[in-house]
Amino acid sequence: MRRTKLSKALHLKRPGLLPLYDNYLWQCYGELGKKRMVSVKGRSHEDFMLAWRPEIKQDLLEGMQHWKAMAAIASGPEVTPLRVLDIVGWRLADEARRGCQH
Repeated sequence: MRRTKLSKALHLKRPGLLPLYDNYLWQCYGELGKKRMVSVKGRSHEDFMLAWRPEIKQDLLEGMQHWKAMAAIASGPEVTPLRVLDIVGWRLADEARRGCQH
């Protein structure tokens, strides 16, 4: 199973605990801004997630009041702050890919 599919399956089981991983979030953490993650050829999924987790945790904790506020306005099923972080990251990377600037 590829990293993206695996992280999505695990996130569905524990949406407040396990972060999602996809190419959009990789772009946020590995290509945009401070480039906090580097690509390491041959790195296992486990090693990647162990390296990536502290970066997600830092962003989640530093902005928790904002993530909670955004999660509270979602209609429908409950949205966790971690899921909101993923959605925001996805949107930022998508806009960067399309060349949008705000």
